[in-house]
Amino acid sequence: MPKLHGAARDVHPIQKKEKMHLETLTQRIVSKRSERGFVTDPLKIHVLLSEEVGEIAGELKKLWSKNYAAFESEKLSEEIADVFCLLAALANEFDIDIEEAVEAKFFKADESRAWKTAVQQGNTADGQTAAPDL
Repeated sequence: MPKLHGAARDVHPIQKKEKMHLETLTQRIVSKRSERGFVTDPLKIHVLLSEEVGEIAGELKKLWSKNYAAFESEKLSEEIADVFCLLAALANEFDIDIEEAVEAKFFKADESRAWKTAVQQGNTADGQTAAPDL
């Protein structure tokens, strides 16, 4: 968990309950969106997704700016949920299995990349420890 500063220091993780499979969750999201008559046009979903990502930024801004109300992890949680639901909806429109896509891209394709941040932290792409630049 990242180190938090200011008001975020006292944030506690949401209580965990039995986890649902990602595919099941995605189908529940798609079904509920359909029931509510929400848009399915990918371009409109993208606009909504962009708006929600901005709302995450607005919540995070409260961590450091004194010009806004205090940071509340529950509000951030709600915005992250909105983003996830819209990502699930977008993926559904193109028959993309999110779990398979993440496995293929993040855990496989990206594994062969040389990550400068990993090397700076003393790790290499192959899991070996590298000497830090001095």
